[in-house]
Amino acid sequence: MKNIFLQYAKKINKRFVPALISIFLLGFTASVSIVYETAIPGGGHGTMDSVAIWVAKNSEESIIFITDKTMGYLEMHNPNTNKYIGRIGGNGSAEGKLGYPNGVGVAYDVPTNKGLKDLVFAVERDNNRVSMFSLPEQEFIGSFGGTKLDEPYGIAFYKDGETLQAWITNAGNNPNTVAIYNITATNSGATGNFVRDFDTAGELESIVIDPDHEEAYICDESENRNIMVYDLKGNFKKRIGQGLFTEDPEGIALYDIGNGKGWLVVSDQNSTPTQFEIFERGTLQHLGYFSGKTDGTDGLTLTQYPLPNFPNGSFYAVHSDKRVHAYDWKDIADATNLSVRVFDRAATAVKQDIDVDISVPGNFSLSSVMPNPYSLSNGQPMSGSAHFELNLLESESVTVKIYNVLGQEIFQFANHQQLPAGKHQFAWNVRNKMGELVPAGIYLIAVRTNKIQKMTKMSIVR
Repeated sequence: MKNIFLQYAKKINKRFVPALISIFLLGFTASVSIVYETAIPGGGHGTMDSVAIWVAKNSEESIIFITDKTMGYLEMHNPNTNKYIGRIGGNGSAEGKLGYPNGVGVAYDVPTNKGLKDLVFAVERDNNRVSMFSLPEQEFIGSFGGTKLDEPYGIAFYKDGETLQAWITNAGNNPNTVAIYNITATNSGATGNFVRDFDTAGELESIVIDPDHEEAYICDESENRNIMVYDLKGNFKKRIGQGLFTEDPEGIALYDIGNGKGWLVVSDQNSTPTQFEIFERGTLQHLGYFSGKTDGTDGLTLTQYPLPNFPNGSFYAVHSDKRVHAYDWKDIADATNLSVRVFDRAATAVKQDIDVDISVPGNFSLSSVMPNPYSLSNGQPMSGSAHFELNLLESESVTVKIYNVLGQEIFQFANHQQLPAGKHQFAWNVRNKMGELVPAGIYLIAVRTNKIQKMTKMSIVR
């Protein structure tokens, strides 16, 4: 029986032996219907490659961005109405023009000359740079790259303490590299300051970073056809997905269900239809795949922010170089026995998830607030100050702030202050930075070190 199986295995594509074993053990397969596909604008467009979504605080103003790499545009569609909005860029090397945009990404609350702004980043292969446009204005505010970028492709974001970093895959170098930039404000907008780069062992495509597990996952479209895992210092750890991909692993995204759990979603470009492979966060075990009517997928993205027509989040994948297919994450979750978790867009400035488990192991512990709820009578405090305790296991640079649920900073106890190991008591008199009593509502106490952030909630009631 064993010899018969081996003889048969030699006749079929090498992908199917490990895939069959995976399915026999635990892998799922699922078919999911698309909700809609984006339209081709009047006059047509070129070859579409990557996709990103910006969810506005007024979610009806949200935008899907698709890179048109041959005509040099970011094409825009409304994810709620599925209507074409317009374009940014156009072929060229001048400021605001785009030269073969490959990757695209959106970052929220980025420092600029006009304060914190949401930005869309376009990675330009032929101009060896990354251009940034403010949202919702769609105005060019700066670029970075130059000599450190060589045929850049993918982009991922990571918060290093208070600093936003952009990680860019370079496909022109030998070996291919990942270049890291700190995004900072300038007098005219924003820029990226080069930090470092590191060599890799593959032909690079898309990249995503898991901040909880402190790992970067990079699609390798060489003959290896798998996902490379690096730590955030640039050290190679391992490969995952060997034998799973028919051709190139292209798009990659992370779904967060809290406490370091969730999934990676990776597109298998040349399977027909496209198979979206699912890996478990942390263990990186392959769980299975889902597919729809989508073919030839390069880029993909997902959002866990609700939209009017997608209250449970949504998933987007490029289809046959021409359109984007939109999926309801609830449909995906139901078909694959995964779960749904949505975040509050209005609280992005604080943290995507306000339901933090404060018992998660880390380099410090954060107590609950006492009293909670805190009572006001006729607009005046009845309970004295609200208290909480921070216990540091080692000396740390600590930031302690209070936010409302809109993500607005209300009060600051410490900002990158070096505190010794031990217990630290904090008392808040429920007043803002101006000394005014705050209104009743939910407030978030956020503590951040260079390694980890934790939060706890308190209620103020009348």
